[in-house]
Amino acid sequence: EDRLSEMVEIRRRLEAGEATFEELAAEVSEDERTKRRGGDLGWFTSERMPADFIAHVKSLKPGQVSDPVATKLGWHVIRLDERRESRVPSFEEVEGEIRAKLLSERRATAIRALMVELRNRSFRPTVFVRYHDEVIAGVEPAP
Repeated sequence: EDRLSEMVEIRRRLEAGEATFEELAAEVSEDERTKRRGGDLGWFTSERMPADFIAHVKSLKPGQVSDPVATKLGWHVIRLDERRESRVPSFEEVEGEIRAKLLSERRATAIRALMVELRNRSFRPTVFVRYHDEVIAGVEPAP
């Protein structure tokens, strides 16, 4: 959906001081995780974001807010707060992310295995015969 006019209005409200960046992000963002954080994406490198988004971020100076921009992720008004030199994070900094990734991969593997098992079962003809002793005991013999 073309949201350019909505993004222009968001940018206008921000410039006019009618709302803060955080308030506007919480109000209009479609990304639930960043919406709860007032639009804060945290620290990221260019390798962790789509190239078209990074191109817009790189064009900003710290403290600057972009005009509305469209990327493959959708529409954005981007505020660059600060730049830092890229570095390898400590294990403690990324432990949660690593655990989440491993859990997600384990879950995906288990789902694939279950799907294979269910497919194999569904294509194998199986006959189930159930005996109900109480029913059999109450039946009269045939004449």
